[in-house]
Amino acid sequence: MRQRVVVLADDRTGALETAGALARRGRPVPVAPWTTAIPHGVGPIVIDLATRHLTPDEAAERVHAVLADDSAIDATVVLKLDSTLRGNWAHEARALADRRDERVMVVAAFPAAGRTCVDGIVLEHGRAVADGPAGNDPRTPVTTSRVSDLLELAGFSGISAAAAPEAARRWCTEDIGPVVVCDAETDAALEALGRVWADSRSVAFAGTGASIAAAIAALDPSPGGPVDLEPRPVLAHPALVGIGSLHPVARAQARRLGEEGWTIERAGGALPNGAGHAPDRRVDRLAIVTRDERSDVAHDEPARELAASIGDHLRAGEWASLVLVGGDTAAAVLGDQVVEVAGVLAPGVPWGRLRGSGLLVVAKPGGFGDADTIVGLFGHAPR
Repeated sequence: MRQRVVVLADDRTGALETAGALARRGRPVPVAPWTTAIPHGVGPIVIDLATRHLTPDEAAERVHAVLADDSAIDATVVLKLDSTLRGNWAHEARALADRRDERVMVVAAFPAAGRTCVDGIVLEHGRAVADGPAGNDPRTPVTTSRVSDLLELAGFSGISAAAAPEAARRWCTEDIGPVVVCDAETDAALEALGRVWADSRSVAFAGTGASIAAAIAALDPSPGGPVDLEPRPVLAHPALVGIGSLHPVARAQARRLGEEGWTIERAGGALPNGAGHAPDRRVDRLAIVTRDERSDVAHDEPARELAASIGDHLRAGEWASLVLVGGDTAAAVLGDQVVEVAGVLAPGVPWGRLRGSGLLVVAKPGGFGDADTIVGLFGHAPR
């Protein structure tokens, strides 16, 4: 590997997702908030910039601040972008390019999650992402599905397009423009684009967790000796699930847990039918969900309420598994704690353990999977 790899993500589930994809190569990968010092080392590390809800200028400033850290100066820095194009990733890519005087290769596809890039447009299961749930996100709605539109808004000009890996290689070798948007519809395409980037010089990389994993695998094809990793875990009870995402998929997952007999508690409010639930009451399967009526609240209060409820339960008893759904949820619950990510349980569903306590943590972006994803992690428990 040319240098240590530092991945910059804009929210916590995106950071954990990327670490899970990297850890599958044989090394546990730490995920740390940007407020902590980047530890020196030889393996990859993923930093949560927490910029999803900042202004573009604030997001760019945070990138500059992290890149100024001594441990990042000589590292290979790549940028994780949301696979539905939410957030300030284009402005962050501009900050990365300006800071390092590098051109940027953009691969905005995650085929295993049904997200592809065709003719520079990102699709989710064949539908333009701006026309789906991402276009109705209550905090960071996507207004365009065309990658180049967002890059132009961030100040890039002379944007190139690569419909195939061979075109991306020509862009790299012939110095054609400051940024290239690469199409990809399959994992094989991600692997080919990863090899193109690994062979390049002075080219920054911005992509989804899946495309970053492919690029870093090409950069360092040999993990370098056996590493004793914990085997894939079986999620056990008592289990605590926190669902803060308002994505329709996350809401369907919450309903499915209720159908399977899980106790459902609403953060910051009473339970249905006026029932209450005391944190010290022993519960084997508990899901805490942000209230639907808070969907128009464009600030962090719902996430804080959810984190407070989860914190009460974590302090009140021993839990075998903690599952967090949604980037704001994961950030609010985990705070400054570092998670050592060891792999994935499903596409975009990483697992790891909290540094210090060893608690098993599983995280998932709200829009990943289907209604049965969370239930399936545990198996269909009898009602």
